[in-house]
Amino acid sequence: MSAVLFSLTAVPARATDPPPGYSLSVELRQIADDLTNTVRRFQADLDREISLHDRGYRAANGRRIPGADVEIGDGPADIAQECVRKLMAARMIGSRRPGYEPAPVADADRIQALIARARVGIGAASDIVKGFLTVSAQQLNSPPDAELKVKYRELMKARAAVTDAAKKALVALPIPLPEGDTAEELREKAWDLLTSNPPSVTHKENALLLPIRVPREKKLTLIYERFRRVALIDSGFEDRQGRRLFYEEEWVERLGDTIVRRWAVAVDPATGQHTMLRRYAFRELSDTLDEIYHGDDPGDAVSRAQLTEISADPSRQGLALALLVARRSREELGAAVAEFTRQRQEALARNDELLTARNKLPTDDGMSPALRVRLFAIRAHLTGTGAMLKAENEVRNAQAQAAAKIRTLEALAAWASGRNLAAESPDSRGLLKAFDESDAEITSTRHLEREAIEAMPPDASATEAQFPALMKDTIIRMRGAGGYAVPDGAVRLRQEVWRLAGTAKGGRQVDRTIVLIDVDPVTGRQIPVSREVRYYPLEPADNLESIYDEFAAQ
Repeated sequence: MSAVLFSLTAVPARATDPPPGYSLSVELRQIADDLTNTVRRFQADLDREISLHDRGYRAANGRRIPGADVEIGDGPADIAQECVRKLMAARMIGSRRPGYEPAPVADADRIQALIARARVGIGAASDIVKGFLTVSAQQLNSPPDAELKVKYRELMKARAAVTDAAKKALVALPIPLPEGDTAEELREKAWDLLTSNPPSVTHKENALLLPIRVPREKKLTLIYERFRRVALIDSGFEDRQGRRLFYEEEWVERLGDTIVRRWAVAVDPATGQHTMLRRYAFRELSDTLDEIYHGDDPGDAVSRAQLTEISADPSRQGLALALLVARRSREELGAAVAEFTRQRQEALARNDELLTARNKLPTDDGMSPALRVRLFAIRAHLTGTGAMLKAENEVRNAQAQAAAKIRTLEALAAWASGRNLAAESPDSRGLLKAFDESDAEITSTRHLEREAIEAMPPDASATEAQFPALMKDTIIRMRGAGGYAVPDGAVRLRQEVWRLAGTAKGGRQVDRTIVLIDVDPVTGRQIPVSREVRYYPLEPADNLESIYDEFAAQ
């Protein structure tokens, strides 16, 4: 062995000791074989289930009911097959219950257990390899043990084999994966996310966690390619027959535009069938995939509301009632947002009048009116100003109610569509009108939800709140300013605004404005007590973020 670490304190191995790693090599190879065989069985069982239960069927009246993934098939055949497999497996896992645990679900459980064993074995092998590379002072001049060298090579091969098998098994599961240009790169990135335990700072938002869970009302991205995404969303709803409702979404970028397609699908545990309930109108957006993917659906941003039971039959009458309820919730949300907007604008105006009477400049002087209102509301939020918090809570409550109502409306429309497909006498014309009205209501409510989200102060649960997205080329930082004598009941905040600006000579610099502000949570008054401006010239290689990182601690 060419690379050897010497230790004068190592204990020499006894002649009677078995070579290190002897049994572990055998165990690792067995795990690698088990993983390879189980993945093959998993994929074969999935293909069998797809053939039996995801190809559609004929209802009792002879009408053809389409399979859930009948329209997932663009692109190369191997990619389409992988996509359908993952969607099928994820729906099965999301629908599992006593009496419905198809073979692929058991295979996925075994794969996850074997991956866990592989991680433990790989760690143990790494420890033993370190032992191989440590020899005692008494053995420095002894010829290497031939058998020891053989066992070392065997352990290294076994560790490599089980690592490779675990990586391949991991990407076969229906889990969110990072983007990779090649299969090898994808396996490496996925393994890195899984083994960063605890998750690294870089990966903590996307760390892979086993066992697999299919979250409710959140996009589970199963295919993540440079120009394509495919995601599954568990609605959390079941109908009276126990069928579970899912949404599937696909984003495909072509020539700079992005086509978004969406379907409502269902899993019937009683029959095992995975069927399509409804096709939604596709949308073509004039943006790249990366620009729209995370912001396209507000489902990940709106408040999570408790799902309500669907008590009405998925009929046109039930849909009309749900539409009426959803419309009323949207109107209540709009009223709450308008009231919150009015209160914060009036509060800022009163505060400006107070400062003018005291011969003080308005707070955030020089900024746009919209940003001034937002910063005023953020400071009121951070210091717990009662009237503003009350208005905020009313918006959040109305938002949660509206979110729940449109989710119920969308689910009812999906069930009604599926019921209409299998009906003896389908009511296509009447339901089409009801679907159009429901879709319009859902779109309007979600636009209003986005407005409500934008109106609310950003999350300030951390000790120090930073809001770099409020304005272009600006970083805003707020924190408590202790150590000062302040009026009774007031809270002092230190606000810093870092802005990229030009100089008189045509250069660039960063202006850092530091203001201490006393906020009275009872009256809502915000009184600036000091102001300081610092300037930092920018070199050609500098930017706003690099200057902030360098000087923020000062």
